[in-house]
Amino acid sequence: MSADDVDAGPRDVPHTGMPDRTLVMEDGGRQLLWIDGVLPLPEGARIELAAPRADGVVTRVRLAAARPGVTPVLVLDVRLYDAGSTDSP
Repeated sequence: MSADDVDAGPRDVPHTGMPDRTLVMEDGGRQLLWIDGVLPLPEGARIELAAPRADGVVTRVRLAAARPGVTPVLVLDVRLYDAGSTDSP
């Protein structure tokens, strides 16, 4: 295997670009917010949402690549709780 083969990757493995958007989703699957740009928050990070008015904690970070040729999306799954609450969910 040559250096060119390593750089190109195996021919049977899909190739895609880098994500350019971030989707914030409620743990139950409801889309809450699209962000233009990649915001790779770690699990446990707290976020404040304006609509719905709620706070949340990132529970999972994943890369969603639905099919080859479609730019993947960075997905932040969050657990929501009452805005301003000092208790975590």
